[in-house]
Amino acid sequence: MSQPGPAALPEGRPARSIPVVAWLVCLGFGIALIAGALILPASRTADVGPGRIPLLVGVAVAALSAVCLIRQLTGRGEAAELAKSRTAMILLVLLIGYCALIPLIGLITSTVIFMMAVMLWLDGVGKWLRSALITIVFAGLIYALFTWVIATPLP
Repeated sequence: MSQPGPAALPEGRPARSIPVVAWLVCLGFGIALIAGALILPASRTADVGPGRIPLLVGVAVAALSAVCLIRQLTGRGEAAELAKSRTAMILLVLLIGYCALIPLIGLITSTVIFMMAVMLWLDGVGKWLRSALITIVFAGLIYALFTWVIATPLP
């Protein structure tokens, strides 16, 4: 008997191709984040400039995406991880929306919207008060860090 292949989607594509595409998109996003961080100006008053955190996040996203992509391509990633890939894709879409909102409404407001959306989606709407408190405290810490510690204006 032959071994069954990966589960097929209605279009005939193997289910394994969805995670590959997802990890390629994440890898591209990480590389774009690195490129964007490298063109940000250096801080005049501190060693850590406005591009440091986006650069670190971009490196982490790109590296982790590359590892996951390699695992998927070498067969060590399971097609059964489709639900995890779906979660990762939803988070990626929310993250892209977050990045798109920053120039329009500012970092703090975008962060509050993004964090509330993610926390309510992951924890459930029933924990909205806890999510709101964590979001507001986190946004306040970001504001304090950039304003008083790093002395760099927020986007």
